Amino acid sequence: MPFDTFVPAVMPVVDGAPRKLTLKIRSAEFADGYNQEAPDGINYARKTASLSWPWLKVSDAQAIEAFIIAHAAVPFLFQVPGEAVALQWKCTDSSRNLAGNYRETMTMQLKQDFSFAPPAVPKADFSDPADSQVLAAVQ
Repeated sequence: MPFDTFVPAVMPVVDGAPRKLTLKIRSAEFADGYNQEAPDGINYARKTASLSWPWLKVSDAQAIEAFIIAHAAVPFLFQVPGEAVALQWKCTDSSRNLAGNYRETMTMQLKQDFSFAPPAVPKADFSDPADSQVLAAVQ
């Protein structure tokens, strides 16, 4: 099952939106003062991004929030403005504020996710005698 792609009706503002890269490094210090460091795992570089929408229609804010809720524990694809490619993300926090005149502001914090897509479950072919025997045994 492939990941859903987050495509908001209004793209977030790029100016001043913080993006951060965190490197996970293992370090070993030895008695003689020698220090050895190496990346910790294959996904040692993790990005975070803060998205901001300063002026949204209420319906657009509701649509973004619905997507966030639907993907509470499920990663999704999104190309952060300024990035070369879409990456896999999970939303860690979001907020909506009424700005007046049926408009809202919204922020969303994203954390890069490295989990794999769940494999597609193959459907049983009950015309196959082996699958029919399994079905009969379950019933």
